[in-house]
Amino acid sequence: MGRSRGTLDRQSRIADAVRKTAPTPAGAESSVGVEPSWAPRHFALILVVMGVVALAWRGAVVYDYVQRNPLAGTPINDAETYWAWAERVAAGHLLQEEPFFSAPLYPYLLGLVRVGGGGLAAVYVLQVLLDLATAGLLGCVGRKRFGALTGLLATAVFLLLQEPVSASLRVLPGSLHLLLVTVTWAALLAAQARASVGRLLASGATLGLLCLAYAPALLLVVPVAAVLFLHSPRRRRDLWRTVVPLAAAGAVIAPATVHNWHACGELFWVQAVSGVTLRLGNHPGANGAYAPLPEMSVHRKDMHADAARMYRVATGEQPSWKKVDRYFREETYHYWRDHPLPALKLAARKAYYFLSSRNYSDIYQPRAEIDAGWGCGLRWTPLPVPWVLGPALLGFGLLLRHPGRYAPELLLFAVPLVTVVLFWYSPRFRLPAVPMMVIAAAWAVTHSMPWRARPVLASTTGALLAVSILLGFVNRAQGFDEPDPAALRFHLAYALDQQGRTAEAIAQQQQGVSLRPADVYGQRSLAELLIKAGRPVEALVPLQRARILAPADARVRRDLARTLFQLRRFDEAEPLLAEAAAQDPNDAGSLSLLAGIRQLRGQREEACALYEQALDADPAAVVIRYAYANLLLRLERPDDARRQFEWVLRLDPRHVGALHNLGMLALQRDDYASARTHLEQALALNPNEVAVLHGLGVACVGLGERERGAEYFRRALAIDPKYVPSREALERLDEAAARPTPQNPP
Repeated sequence: MGRSRGTLDRQSRIADAVRKTAPTPAGAESSVGVEPSWAPRHFALILVVMGVVALAWRGAVVYDYVQRNPLAGTPINDAETYWAWAERVAAGHLLQEEPFFSAPLYPYLLGLVRVGGGGLAAVYVLQVLLDLATAGLLGCVGRKRFGALTGLLATAVFLLLQEPVSASLRVLPGSLHLLLVTVTWAALLAAQARASVGRLLASGATLGLLCLAYAPALLLVVPVAAVLFLHSPRRRRDLWRTVVPLAAAGAVIAPATVHNWHACGELFWVQAVSGVTLRLGNHPGANGAYAPLPEMSVHRKDMHADAARMYRVATGEQPSWKKVDRYFREETYHYWRDHPLPALKLAARKAYYFLSSRNYSDIYQPRAEIDAGWGCGLRWTPLPVPWVLGPALLGFGLLLRHPGRYAPELLLFAVPLVTVVLFWYSPRFRLPAVPMMVIAAAWAVTHSMPWRARPVLASTTGALLAVSILLGFVNRAQGFDEPDPAALRFHLAYALDQQGRTAEAIAQQQQGVSLRPADVYGQRSLAELLIKAGRPVEALVPLQRARILAPADARVRRDLARTLFQLRRFDEAEPLLAEAAAQDPNDAGSLSLLAGIRQLRGQREEACALYEQALDADPAAVVIRYAYANLLLRLERPDDARRQFEWVLRLDPRHVGALHNLGMLALQRDDYASARTHLEQALALNPNEVAVLHGLGVACVGLGERERGAEYFRRALAIDPKYVPSREALERLDEAAARPTPQNPP
C-alpha cells in the first residue's frame, strides 16, 4: 500500500508538472521554469521604460534627419506621389479622377495631417509614434500568446531594427503597415480565443483596414474567415464565424471598390493595374529586385501613362485600366510558361533577397545614406532584419506543429513572402512581415533558453542566428545585395533641385553618373538639370551618351531633339523627331516639336496637321494647344483660334496668354464688353503686362469710358515709355478732346 501511495504521489507530481508546461488556452507555449519570474512581475514597468528610451532615441534620429538630410524636405518618387495625393485630399478632392493605383488609406491619412497644417516633420513624428504603438502592442499581445519574456524580447528587437526606423523617416506607408498588421493579429487572436460577434466584427474590420493600406492583404480575407470557421467545434451551426468577418472586411474595403468603379467603370477591389507591377518583377531583364521595363518611367506618376502607351503601341487599341492590367498580367503568364526554369530561378532569387537582404532598396538607400554621412541617425539602429530571420524561421517551424492554432501568425508572415516571390523584392514589401518575424524569433529564443533541457533546439537557434549574420558577409563578398550610392546621389540631386539648389543638384547628379555611367535615366536627368541651369550646350554631352546607351529609347531621342531645337539646330533635331513620331504616332511631344520646326520653315499647313495629330494623342496638352491656337492666328483663322484658346482656358482657367488673345480677338469683333472681361482677368494675373493694359484701354474707349481708357494707356507707358500703341492712343484721345464740338464752340 505504501509503495502504491508513493507511486501515486510521484505520478501526481509528474502530472502537475506536465499541466504547468502544457499550452495555455490562448495557445501560449511558455512554461514555468523557462520564463524567469521577473518578466511577468515587472512586465509593465520594463515596457514603459523601453518606450520612454525609444521615444527619446527616435526623436534624436528624426531631428538629425530633418536637420542634415536634404531628402527630409522633399519626398521622392512614390513618396512624392503620396504627398501630392494628400495635398489634393486636403484641398477637398476626396474623389480622384482615376482609380487608385496604390492602396488609398495612407494618402488619405496624410491628407488629414495636411488639413491640420502639418508638414513633413509632422509626418515623421507621427510615424515614430505609430512605431512605438506597434512595439507596445507587439509586447502585450506577445505576452498573452507566448509569455512575458517573449513579449519583452520582441519589443526590444523591434525597436532596434533599422528597417522600421528608416521607414518612419519617409513619406511611405511602412509604419502604418506595421501597426495595422499587429492590430489585425491582436484582433484575430481575440476572435480565435472567443468568437463573439463583436470580436469577429473587429477582426474583419481591422483586416479590411489592412487591405486599404496594403493591397496584398486581400489574400488573407478568405483564409482568415476559413480559419475562424474551422476553429469552431460546431462548424455547421457556426457558419456565422465566417460570414461576420467577411462582411466586416467587405464593408471596410467597399468605398475603395466603389470609388474605382466610379472613376473608370471597371472593377478593382482596392487598386488598379497590379498587372504592371507583376510584370516589372517578371520579365527577361528582371533580377529579383526592382528592374524597370524599357520605355517605362521609374516614376510612379508617369509609370501608368507609359504602360498605357506601351499597350497602345503593342496592340493598336485604345487602352483602358482593365485592358492594360490584363495585358501585362498575361505577358507575365507567358513568361512563366515559356521560360519555366529561369522563372523558378528568379523566384528563388527573390526568396533569397527576402531572407538575406540588408542593403538593397528600390527608392531610399539607408545604408548608402549612412556611408555618405547623410543618415547618421540611422547608424544608431544596429539590427538588420535578416539577423532575425534565422530564429524566426525556426519559430515558424515550431508553430507549424499546430497550424490551426497559429494560423494568424503563419498567414500574416506568408502573405509578404508570397508577394515578394511573385512580384519583386523590396524592403517595403518585406516590412509587413516584420512583426510576425520578430515574435517568432523571440519565441524561438526564449523557448530554447533552458538549453540543457533542449540542447538540440538551443544549438539550432544559435546556428540559424549565426547563419543569418554570416549571410551578410557572404553577400558582400559576392557583390550581391550591395548598397547603391549612385541612386542616393540621383535622389539627393532631385531633392536639392526641388529646393532651388540647382548647382548642388548638378554636382550630386554628376557624382551619381560617374558611379553609374551606363544609367540612361541618370544621363537624362543630368541633361535636364544643365538645361535648367541655362547650360544647354553642356547638356548635349550626357544626352549623346544616353543615345549611345539606348538608341531605341524614344524619350532619349526626344530629349536630344528638344535640346537641339532649343539651340536652334533644327537640321539635327528634325530627323530625330520624325523618327520618334514614326515609332510612336501618339508621341505628342515629338509631334509638337516637329510642328514647331515646320512652322519656322514656313510650312504652316503641315505644322497645323502635326499639331492636330499631337492633340488627338493628348487633348489636355495645354502648351501644344496654345501653340496651335497662335499658329491659327497667324493663318488668319480667328474663329478656329478662338475655339482653341477657349479650350486652353477650360484646361487652365489662369492661362494669361489665352485670356489676352481672347480679349484681342473680341476687340477685332468690336465686342468691347467681352474683351474687357477677358483682359481684366489677364491683368489680375499679370498686372505689369503692357499689351494687356493697352487692350483694356482700347476696350474702355470703345465702351465710351475715355478717361478710364486713358488711365490704362498711361499705366502701360509708365511700365514701358517706348510702347508706341499706347502713346499714339493717348495722342488721339488728346486730339479728340481738343476738337470743337457743337456743344463746345471755339
